[in-house]
Amino acid sequence: MNTNRSRTERWRECLDQIRDRGGSLEVSVDVGDAAEMGATNLVWRVRLLAIDDERLVLEQPVALGQTMRVEPGLRLVVAMSIGQNRWMFRTMSVEPSAGDMRGLLHIASPTLVERCQRRNFFRATTAGFNLPLVQGWRLVDPQTAVAAEVASRIPFEDDATATKPGLGLESPITLMPEVAGAYQGQLINVGGGGAGLVVPPASRPSFDSSGRYWLRMALGPEMPAPLAVTARCVHQHLDSSQNLHLGFAFDFSLHPEHRDFIVRQITGYVERITGMQRTRQAG
Repeated sequence: MNTNRSRTERWRECLDQIRDRGGSLEVSVDVGDAAEMGATNLVWRVRLLAIDDERLVLEQPVALGQTMRVEPGLRLVVAMSIGQNRWMFRTMSVEPSAGDMRGLLHIASPTLVERCQRRNFFRATTAGFNLPLVQGWRLVDPQTAVAAEVASRIPFEDDATATKPGLGLESPITLMPEVAGAYQGQLINVGGGGAGLVVPPASRPSFDSSGRYWLRMALGPEMPAPLAVTARCVHQHLDSSQNLHLGFAFDFSLHPEHRDFIVRQITGYVERITGMQRTRQAG
């Protein structure tokens, strides 16, 4: 067996390793053809709890403490990583069997798994993540971000613009805080209290993890504008391709009420993407 085939066939062993060490898989609603129209994948890192021949059992995705319930019958894209090896597959959420743990995410065990190429860790030929774009700046004066966050909500709260598709990162910024050091990357996952970003070498900045940052996240064309939020950089590392991976914790200490707004927009986006999928299935 050649080396590439051997690595591809190791995915079942890797699932066992991820479960045994309390590791996570990356899960997203399958946007399918919607990706061609700009719809993006919000990706969650969720812990793998159990495996059998028919299903995988995972924690439910969470965004800022809000559980994102995944109903049975929803098509999903899933990725798993061990070191430099990564696999992706398509699957579907399924009903828990009698006696199974309730309140958890049950997905069908994959029948086809494809190893990703190192040059594109987020895509295989049969599956992939269409990741949202993110802009970021280091906050020179964090207090100025409060007014900027309030202003960023205007397109969502104005009846004249709330139902109109946005321009992504090209959307005009209503009010800018005092910032420095602009960069751009992709949103690779969201979690209980923050987000993961990957920044390519061409736009890789220097980071001071003790400071605060202002992020604009362009979730997709269904959103009237990017979401703006203050965050702290809690970890960073370079991968083998010199991409900078950044872990951010959202920081609402200066503007607590902004938390509920961000949660509503993230959950609302997922509901819209889920609705698009179910409409296509019904058709």
